[in-house]
Amino acid sequence: MGLILPSIFHFSAAHCDIKKLPSYQKLLKKNNCQDTAALDAAFSALLNELLRSSNNLLYNDLYNSLKTYSKVTLAAPKNILFKYDPETFRLLLAALQSNDYQLVNKRFNDMYLSFSVSVNKYIRKVYKKYQQAEIPEPVYDYNWSAEKGRDHYYTQIARDLIDKIAASIYEPGTLLPYEAVLARNYKVSISTIRKSLALLNEIGFAETINTKGTIVRLPPTFITANCMQNERYKKDTLIYLSALQLMSVIIKPVAVAAAGRIDPQTQKAWRSEFGQPGKVPLALIVNSLIELTELQPLRAILQETNKLLHWGYYLAFHRQNLAGTTDTLCKYTWQAYLYLEARDIEGFSTYLAICFSYILETIRDFIIQHGLQEAAKLATPYKIPDLNIK
Repeated sequence: MGLILPSIFHFSAAHCDIKKLPSYQKLLKKNNCQDTAALDAAFSALLNELLRSSNNLLYNDLYNSLKTYSKVTLAAPKNILFKYDPETFRLLLAALQSNDYQLVNKRFNDMYLSFSVSVNKYIRKVYKKYQQAEIPEPVYDYNWSAEKGRDHYYTQIARDLIDKIAASIYEPGTLLPYEAVLARNYKVSISTIRKSLALLNEIGFAETINTKGTIVRLPPTFITANCMQNERYKKDTLIYLSALQLMSVIIKPVAVAAAGRIDPQTQKAWRSEFGQPGKVPLALIVNSLIELTELQPLRAILQETNKLLHWGYYLAFHRQNLAGTTDTLCKYTWQAYLYLEARDIEGFSTYLAICFSYILETIRDFIIQHGLQEAAKLATPYKIPDLNIK
């Protein structure tokens, strides 16, 4: 929690007028309160409202799932894990009032550091009490499902087919394998495959002709515009943009934490991706960082967020609608790689975050032009620098 939540809170606070939040006004009245339970309830309400104000569809659910996981895993009293003591509360409140968002970031980091200290004390206390007893150690893997029941298997198959279309495994104008072949390959029923193909037809990546089969297509701009009028695809698109924003916010601390474990062979594999047709080196770098992430909860968050990014969809989308932006993305990724080679971890991690901000900004602006005005509420975490890249 302490690795990524301060960055999320910092970003959310920087992009809203916190003084207008109803829970902020209630919190001010408790400024001199010594009741830690009341402080906990008031400050938790503020944090949830702060995350909602970001308009990101993932932040609140992620935050609350992490809180639940930490309580279940340690089975500790609530005030052990999330104790907003009066002094921590006052320092955070003063930082939020100041609009000094670097100070806000520091205060949130300090808060989670104090949580970590409390947890370590609790664990040592429990260990000291029970060290002579033979107690099995339960392992509770953290699991966060960002889509909560919406990610049916037929949609996963549709996304995988889009990945293959984008990678030119299935070229536009050619036929997809027969339904029976796809059903055998994916180990599902033909009815599930038909749902996947119907989805591809609906969003413009395929056209099923009864006498011939299913022909691969790339969706024209008007299909994108039509999808933006459909409530289901509007929600899907906003979740996709939310995932881009989330990755841009958290990838920097993740990269800093993993940088020391990136070996020469991994760097060589990354370098070989640059200049390869149809490749997105950023995707390989992110997959490698996920594998190098030691904390299971953080790895689960990265995997789920990365799943939402639909790299195949990104490639196909850009090839058809935003020609040239994939090359630009590769240039920003190359700059990140050069910083890594120079052992400049700050530059490496910052440019990875810039890469995701660039994708968010280009796709968001395109989507706004085609009718999804709600996308304008999702701010870009990092300023995109000029392309004066070495």
